[in-house]
Amino acid sequence: MRVLFVSKAVVPPFHDGSQVLVKEIASALPSCRARICTVRGQNAWAGQLGLDTLPVYSSPGGFAPVLVDNARMGAALLADFSSDIWHFIFAPNPRSCAVARVLKALRRMPVLQTIASPPKSFEGVEQLLFGDVVVAQSEWTKRRLLAELRGEREVVLVRPPLGNIVRPELGEQLAVRAALGVSPTAQLVVYPGDLEFSRGAERVASAAEGFSGESDVVFVFACRKKTGRAVNIEAGLRQRLSPSRVRFAGELPSLLPLLATACCVVFPVEELFAKVDIPIALLEAMDLGVPLVVSDSGPVSELRGPLSVPLDDTKALLQAVTKLLEAPNLCTAVTGAQKEHIENEFRSKGVAARYEALYHGLCAR
Repeated sequence: MRVLFVSKAVVPPFHDGSQVLVKEIASALPSCRARICTVRGQNAWAGQLGLDTLPVYSSPGGFAPVLVDNARMGAALLADFSSDIWHFIFAPNPRSCAVARVLKALRRMPVLQTIASPPKSFEGVEQLLFGDVVVAQSEWTKRRLLAELRGEREVVLVRPPLGNIVRPELGEQLAVRAALGVSPTAQLVVYPGDLEFSRGAERVASAAEGFSGESDVVFVFACRKKTGRAVNIEAGLRQRLSPSRVRFAGELPSLLPLLATACCVVFPVEELFAKVDIPIALLEAMDLGVPLVVSDSGPVSELRGPLSVPLDDTKALLQAVTKLLEAPNLCTAVTGAQKEHIENEFRSKGVAARYEALYHGLCAR
């Protein structure tokens, strides 16, 4: 069976969650032949993984493909007579979904649609759906889709995939510490979220302000700037927070060395817009054996193992972080449960097998 993955350009260094989804699923399919959308002239890595490519994009693009590249994608789909099924993986928006609906009808092609990140609102979400089967990546998103759709469309749950993580060498971890200007012994608390779409950064900032004394705890904001608003938000946080307590890592070539050298990762986030339901960075931290503190609501509350706290309870967030920093036995229990959860539900091989079963089911109809 030949599967065409329809998404934004899938090219290294894979900082975008939807890119990671496509790469991990496509490269782990048990028997299907995968074809992915890439940038012209940047396909060598895909061949090494045994993946076919559709070099439709002129550049990697940013948060979303430009209009010209979207038009090229539409033309490529109309001319695609080699695929047995299309698998769309992207954050849905009305315009792209309307075009996809028309292309699906014209070509009469079986279509699987994975919601790469939840919409801002589920009201009227039907206009964002066009797949014969829609895949949600969390129970939270699945419940909201079903409540709005009232059984009018099939929605299934498939977790986001995580490949085998190679732990960064000690030298890489020390290098990222040096770049941030922190000592090799400092206890790093990492926030790998956004600045502009949720109040997660504000909650972490309040927690950083709440730490007192001369402890060597340093809060690191590892936030990729997705819009122009992020620049002003970061500037405001820099003015407000003590430079001895906080660092801003920005967008790193790889987040793994920072995660590996962290003492804990915090994610008190209520809004998953523009992010995978359960962000890949959290899964990577869990796989690396780093304990997490997450909110007790939303998709991340479905993770088994991390400590959970109420969204706007800064005191509870501080207490959870302090416990992890001071109690090795608690860290061991948390990281053990996290690792088990990763192996049971998130490994790419198992996730890809679930998708392949969906492909066969769709094509058999």
